[in-house]
Amino acid sequence: MGPKELNRVDVIRDISERRLRQKDAAELLKLSRRHIQRLVNQYRGQGPAGLISLRRGKPSNRRY
Repeated sequence: MGPKELNRVDVIRDISERRLRQKDAAELLKLSRRHIQRLVNQYRGQGPAGLISLRRGKPSNRRY
């Protein structure tokens, strides 16, 4: 996990433990509230490993 994903884990954990609201987390991570909800659902279902991007290691769609 990179530093960006580790930061997300801390913030999403705070949401799950009700120390932080989704609205505040969205502003903190510069994401939409809906995307925060998706991350929370992944975290609750799979734990911290659920926050790792599934696109990691795959080539970009824009690559020739």
